Amino acid sequence: NYDLKKPIAPQLADIRAKLIDIAAMNKELGVQGQYQNHRGNNYVGGPIWDMVLALDGIDPAQLGLAFDFAHATVEGGNAWELNLHRAAPHIVSVYFKDYRLDGRQWNPCPLGEGSVNPKSAAIVRQLLPATTPISVHIEYIGGKDHVPRIFEAMKNDVGTLRKWLQA
Repeated sequence: NYDLKKPIAPQLADIRAKLIDIAAMNKELGVQGQYQNHRGNNYVGGPIWDMVLALDGIDPAQLGLAFDFAHATVEGGNAWELNLHRAAPHIVSVYFKDYRLDGRQWNPCPLGEGSVNPKSAAIVRQLLPATTPISVHIEYIGGKDHVPRIFEAMKNDVGTLRKWLQA
């Protein structure tokens, strides 16, 4: 997280140095790290541009961006597509989930019933390699007592995403 009482640029430089070290460690271990963008007024990666700067020059095979459309949309509004294009060289996976804003309150909802643009999936297909992993997040139903509902929600959200990808 950023300390909003301090200048952002030096903090981002420190974060970048840490990411370079993490990427080197990942290379040594033979693993790929992923950093998920997240909404929040002080989260590193919230506005996307900062993670692009922080990841610049780092091999995505060692450390890349897990591009979360819901968080990119809530933070970037209509700029989600610009952010996607700018971040594309660093994106190693894509997360689909949806949300509604009730006032300023974030409320997860089924895919296709909120603010995430359906054309986002088609743009992913055009912009990113076909091998880029895509993950569907079901965050609007929780807890072990809801397992049957969760499976039904997964089926529905995956069906929605398939339609979006075929558009």
